[in-house]
Amino acid sequence: MFRPQEYWIVNPLTKEVTVYFFQHEDIANQATFRAGEKAASFLFPGLLADVGRF
Repeated sequence: MFRPQEYWIVNPLTKEVTVYFFQHEDIANQATFRAGEKAASFLFPGLLADVGRF
């Protein structure tokens, strides 16, 4: 069964993105990024998203 290893939760009201990385069905790492920052993937190095554009 496929289980996502990473979730991006976008809150357009507060202009925040929280990225969760899972290992063995548990949260292994998480980070919250705000407007003016670039959200970064734990799973794909170099994948960045400008939070202010969401």
